[in-house]
Amino acid sequence: MILDKMAYDRIFGEIYYQKYTAKAEFLKKINLFSSWSNKKISEMLYLLEEKPYNKGAVLYKEGDTPTHVYFVQEGEIEVWILFIVKD
Repeated sequence: MILDKMAYDRIFGEIYYQKYTAKAEFLKKINLFSSWSNKKISEMLYLLEEKPYNKGAVLYKEGDTPTHVYFVQEGEIEVWILFIVKD
């Protein structure tokens, strides 16, 4: 089986465009990015990496120095903070 370049570009270009549009719409729903121009959103999308995590994965532990900013597109995240209460 073969797929010519024009068909490949059309099919995968359309898939890429749909994914790109969905990511751009997601970012625009975040207050921080809601007023950004399409050009700025495109620049941000170029820098972002989609990374799935399994349930129960630990992104940071208390006291760790953050190295990334996470935008949760789907699913849930829990934040646990240890409080020590002294009498």
